[in-house]
Amino acid sequence: MKNEKKNMTESIAKDFSIVNLNFIQQKSPTSVSGEMNAYWYSIQWGFKPRLNKVKASGGCHRFPYKIYRAELDKIWPQIRQGEFDNKEGIEMVEIRTLQTIQELQFVQELEKTVWGMEPIPVHQTITAVKNGGLMLGAYVEDKLVGVSYSFPGYANGNTYLCSHLLGVHPDYQHKGIGRQLKEEQKEAALKLGYTMMTWTYDPLESKNAYLNLSKLGGICSTYVENCYGDMDDSLNAGLPTDRFKLEWWIDRHFVIPKSEKQFSIPFELVQESVPKLVDVESALSGIEENDIVFVPVPVFFQELKQKDKLLVIDWRMKTRKIFQTLFAKGYVAVALERQQAGPVHFYKLVKQELMGVEKHAN
Repeated sequence: MKNEKKNMTESIAKDFSIVNLNFIQQKSPTSVSGEMNAYWYSIQWGFKPRLNKVKASGGCHRFPYKIYRAELDKIWPQIRQGEFDNKEGIEMVEIRTLQTIQELQFVQELEKTVWGMEPIPVHQTITAVKNGGLMLGAYVEDKLVGVSYSFPGYANGNTYLCSHLLGVHPDYQHKGIGRQLKEEQKEAALKLGYTMMTWTYDPLESKNAYLNLSKLGGICSTYVENCYGDMDDSLNAGLPTDRFKLEWWIDRHFVIPKSEKQFSIPFELVQESVPKLVDVESALSGIEENDIVFVPVPVFFQELKQKDKLLVIDWRMKTRKIFQTLFAKGYVAVALERQQAGPVHFYKLVKQELMGVEKHAN
């Protein structure tokens, strides 16, 4: 068996002029349009990559006899599901709770770097963290490279934690720091007595949706039109800032029901195989007869925005109609199902009554 592996490795090296094949799990942390992005994976060919200097569940793995370029498509679903994850990870990121004026001033500098906008005033953040809020910082070699900020929320007699922002320095993105901050935020929130956290994200950002729903286990049944008004940053300029208001119930787990009564909102491919939604009104007619509804969204929303802004606006307005209709009829977004190939991924929405979910009052 060892000789077989050796021969295969030598064969690969001969074909591609490489010595080793390495697999790195990378997780994209954040964007201004939402809390976090989903997992990214890359296969590095021809050299030994540098280890991610973060506490990532994937780390770096060598598969000289398992991964071959011609076979990549076959194992891609396994990669996406984390089958090759190294659960021990790499312990090189320190998460700290930030409470001093000096620490919060460093947070302001990081905010400017990440978002390019004026930061939150220190007098606001220090008041929040001294009254039930959380400011968590991610440090690499004593340098602040990531931040998570949340403050208390209250509605109808219930308190919850409102997660306002999460950002990672550009030089340290795609290394799992955002995900680590989110998990630490969860643990800290539980210790403070919170059972639910909430934040907003752009429903057309499929990377954010995948992590927020499929990975973290959040749910959503609230759609907010133009949540932040007009924004002129690179991610939001020229488009209404519609948002999902996510609920992350950190003290429970939701079981997604199974049903054969399913329906998928149709789409078509236009120029250059770009996806476009078709007759939404017809698709929504009688939709409540289905227990599960799948709603397509573009795989690469920001790239599509650069190509065709009118088409992106069309996506915004039509998905707004779809989600508002489904939420009004009692559906809850519970997952984003990623497709191995193709221009769209699919939101999975199920009837709330089938989940037994207690919706948080707004």
